[in-house]
Amino acid sequence: MVMKKWVVGVLLLAICNIALGETLTKLDKQMVAARFSSEIDFKDVALSDALSVLSKSTGVTMVADSSAKGTALDLYIGRGKNLKEVVDTLKVTNNLKTKVVGDVLVFSKRSGAAVGDNTLVGKVTAEGYESGLNGVSISLLNSGLNPIKTQYKGMFIMESVNPGIYILKAEIPGYEVAGELIEVKGAQNNFIEIQLKKEYPEGYAGTGEPVDDRGVRGRLLGQVRDESGGELITERVTLKHAFPEDVKNVLESSLREIEVAAFDKLNMVIIKGTPSNLVPAKKLIEDLDTPLKQVRITAQILDVTDNLFESLGFDWYYDSNGTLPKDSNGNTINQGTSGTGLESLGRTIGIGNVFSTNLSMVRTFNGGDDVLGVAVNMLQSTQDLAISAVPSIVIVNGEEAEFKITDEVIVGQEEVEEDNDITRTTPLFEEAGLIFKVKPTIREGVNEEDTILLSVDTEVSNFNLKDDGTTSNGGTFNEDGGSKSIRNITTRVTVKSGESLFIGGLKRAEVANTISKVPLLGDLPGIGFLFRKEGVSNEMRDIFIKIKAEIVTVDNAQTDIDLKGFKSTELHRMERDIKDHRKIYPRIPATPQIIGTPNLFSE
Repeated sequence: MVMKKWVVGVLLLAICNIALGETLTKLDKQMVAARFSSEIDFKDVALSDALSVLSKSTGVTMVADSSAKGTALDLYIGRGKNLKEVVDTLKVTNNLKTKVVGDVLVFSKRSGAAVGDNTLVGKVTAEGYESGLNGVSISLLNSGLNPIKTQYKGMFIMESVNPGIYILKAEIPGYEVAGELIEVKGAQNNFIEIQLKKEYPEGYAGTGEPVDDRGVRGRLLGQVRDESGGELITERVTLKHAFPEDVKNVLESSLREIEVAAFDKLNMVIIKGTPSNLVPAKKLIEDLDTPLKQVRITAQILDVTDNLFESLGFDWYYDSNGTLPKDSNGNTINQGTSGTGLESLGRTIGIGNVFSTNLSMVRTFNGGDDVLGVAVNMLQSTQDLAISAVPSIVIVNGEEAEFKITDEVIVGQEEVEEDNDITRTTPLFEEAGLIFKVKPTIREGVNEEDTILLSVDTEVSNFNLKDDGTTSNGGTFNEDGGSKSIRNITTRVTVKSGESLFIGGLKRAEVANTISKVPLLGDLPGIGFLFRKEGVSNEMRDIFIKIKAEIVTVDNAQTDIDLKGFKSTELHRMERDIKDHRKIYPRIPATPQIIGTPNLFSE
């Protein structure tokens, strides 16, 4: 019986020793082994100062975060006590807790946030030395935190750091400024070690490597060692043309061995990796950072009344391959002269037989003077057409531009109750009118000129207001009544630089009931109709959009938009030439359609 108890006791002791061995970390073992050879008595001493003394005495690095560093200690340490016992006493008597970050023991208040949760701990050393540098200024750029200085053995703690990627800057007189790209992760230990190079006076004949001069666009920010001892370089690259976020996406998808951070406001990227990995990264950045091509988009918004374009008959006078028509003898019809583009030929020719005139309007649709522009201005000169807007914009290749000519009405309101029991009311708006979006993409040609792929989205809408009975033109559009009519065209088409695209078929019917009457008499029963007049007015309106796209080059970058067709003198001259020469042609389909660039659509 005695033997059985002895065996059980031995087994329990062995299990306890194994468990203790598993729980004791390397730092715990150091703390147990560190014993004080003399008595130490702290009286009203700040925790940060006391930890500095204890660290020097035991060789174990201990620091306090901002929540605990001001704690006043009254502590007596007897001879022969080990550091583990002292730390446990400190924690119990001062409501403290500890956390190991790297090989550092960090003290914090129990009521505060746990150290390691969005906390950055680091150590700064001089290159070639293991001892830390005290008094080094540490700044975390773009974090909103104030700079701090390293403490005993070059240690520093930055708290309340939002998770993200930052540039850490370390500087102290006598050493080169170091910059390091770091990522702070939430709910994790964030530890970093930085080495500073000694700064030698100009002309000093040192044994180090020559200064790495990368110019303005590429600048070395710092060098550190990774966990395996390999060299990691952080470098800044300033961009001239490319967007930082686009460059970052390409680098991350192509070169996974490097870390990249993009800074749009500074127009630069920060790259971090081994020297061998940074070489292809910088070569790729150089290839990406080329001048961006731009496209000038000019649009004419045409508002036509009474189906004018339909009655005129818009049939293009071009073959499906974009060539000019031939006469009865098989000869190509010659182009007219320059200038106004008007010359008597004795027969009807031109774009789509828009007018039956003795005028020469035959020109390649996209070359020289724009024939379509002449036709548009002819209509404008007779007040059959109104040009709502002539917007023009230069945009970067692949970006979207938007033109809007809209009206807004209040359709409701949003009520938000704030913390102080005050209700804030915000009106909700709805818009209707013309919304025109275009996105050009330049397609580089092989042994031929570049083309432009245009993605066009056009919307024409209007409100059908509910009569509110207050005024003759009054009405509402909200949850109580009213509606909104929308017409939309979306298309993609390829054009050459300088070519025009014509979009039509966006119709809008406006019906209005009108009543005019003699006051009082018009409301008399039986005979009131003698003193009032009722009528219904119908108006059909068409919206046409003419789009011209051209690639911006050195030659045409400063070219002004050609608005001569809208000058009154030009309009009057055209009006005299085309007066009384109209002819009615078959109607074109009423459904929304692309009326054309002639070389894109067959007859």
